[in-house]
Amino acid sequence: GVDASLARPVYLVSKAPVSVLAHPSPYNAASGSFSVVYGPPVPWPSSFPEVPIGHSSPAPTAPTTSATTAPAPTTLPTSTTTTRPGTTTRPGTTTRPGTSPVTTAAQVSTPTPDAGLWVGHADGTVTAYGAAEQFPRAPVSASFPLSALAAAGRNGYWATSSDGGVFAYGHAGFLGSLPALGIRSSDLAGPVVGIAATPNNGGPNNGGYLIASRDGGVFAFGKGRFAGSCGTAPRACHPPVVGIASAPNAGGYWLVLANCNVVAFGSAKPGAAQGCARYEDSHRCDVVATVGRPSGLGVWILLSDGKLFASGPPPKGTWYEHLPRLPASFVPAALAVTEDGGGAWVVSNAGAMRQYGDAPALSPSSTLGRGSYPGGLGSDPAGQRVVSATGW
Repeated sequence: GVDASLARPVYLVSKAPVSVLAHPSPYNAASGSFSVVYGPPVPWPSSFPEVPIGHSSPAPTAPTTSATTAPAPTTLPTSTTTTRPGTTTRPGTTTRPGTSPVTTAAQVSTPTPDAGLWVGHADGTVTAYGAAEQFPRAPVSASFPLSALAAAGRNGYWATSSDGGVFAYGHAGFLGSLPALGIRSSDLAGPVVGIAATPNNGGPNNGGYLIASRDGGVFAFGKGRFAGSCGTAPRACHPPVVGIASAPNAGGYWLVLANCNVVAFGSAKPGAAQGCARYEDSHRCDVVATVGRPSGLGVWILLSDGKLFASGPPPKGTWYEHLPRLPASFVPAALAVTEDGGGAWVVSNAGAMRQYGDAPALSPSSTLGRGSYPGGLGSDPAGQRVVSATGW
């Protein structure tokens, strides 16, 4: 049965091999979809009859096929849809009218790298790559566009808009936002520019996040703890702030300033990005992105010409020291690092991607998260500016 107030799911189960359709799971108004399938793929109807609340569901009738036996669990049925190489898909997903899935059965078995990346655009679109799951667009507005992303482990992320709104996807739980606290954009001297996940963020009630505004304000949610801001450290912290990164424990963080200075708060270890400020001045470039180092010893800083600097002790390896010169058409906008810190992805404002060190080349993902939809996967919308990236 269905409880309309709680949206409890109905599970429709096929005959062997077992496949379960959760309906709803839950319904997502933005995508118009609530279908998620678990188990091996089987022939499945493209639609189901409406079932009045309190009545049982009629058994679904599989579409007519030329096959006489059910396919083996490791064999996918023939598909006529198209995809890019190296992607995988979840069977039984639904699409919006006028859209189609983006994978073929022949290409589903191609191995996917054990790395994932989410790339966020100003309009709220977040494109998934590699092993990352694809989720619907964040419902931001033109007045308050998407400003930053923070991964909640491998199974979800938080997105924040310039007014401090927070949107949670996958295993990331909503723990609060600036509007929920009654803080309006007009109360801030600058927009929100960064969000950082605090440790132990594996579930909806586990961990937390920190939000930073351009004027140097810091706001802590969940298990994130406030340890200071530019307002409490006026001698060291001179806005504008361009980003925030969390220390290995929930008691500290770094604010990265537009002049390459890195200010440590709480348990975060102090450490300058040696040579960054001098290079920034001499090459007339700007800080465009920052992310915490997986080692917990500092942050990475990306400049507008593609140069990378690290604060704290020198990182292992030399992959970041002699990066190739970027073409003029490639304008860096976002940065994400690999799980071991041995490589990074740099994404341009138009969605082009470069990988360095041990970061693998990633194809657009077609793995669907709860409430997501396959229409348009892997295509960066023309004219939609990239603002952030996060992953592992």
